[in-house]
Amino acid sequence: MTLRKVRATNELFFAFTGAINTREKFLAKRWSLAQKVWKTMAETDSRECRNCHINRSMNLNEQSDVARHRHAFAVQQGETCIGCHKGIAHELPEEFLDADHERIEKEGVPCGNCHQDLWQPPAEDLTSG
Repeated sequence: MTLRKVRATNELFFAFTGAINTREKFLAKRWSLAQKVWKTMAETDSRECRNCHINRSMNLNEQSDVARHRHAFAVQQGETCIGCHKGIAHELPEEFLDADHERIEKEGVPCGNCHQDLWQPPAEDLTSG
């Protein structure tokens, strides 16, 4: 956690120098900033998420069938939290959809995982039929 705080001082540098001191400048750099954060989180096994969530919410026996299945599969594939949960703490940059939407569709990720306002059938309806 200390290392993250030290890295955060870089953000102050950009604010002081004027490189990212307005909303417009931030939005212009948002995609590259997000990619850097996601890369770091993947390299640290989503340490920032696990600081709070690992003990409290990752007990597979206490999750829904869908969540339990997806989390077990992610662990089996060596995935980490940020691989699936981009945008959970901050709104996704517009460029994310351009870059990753097709890949996400091909992987069969249900639309409702990203589009929270989109209705999707209960998990048992997805497996029957």
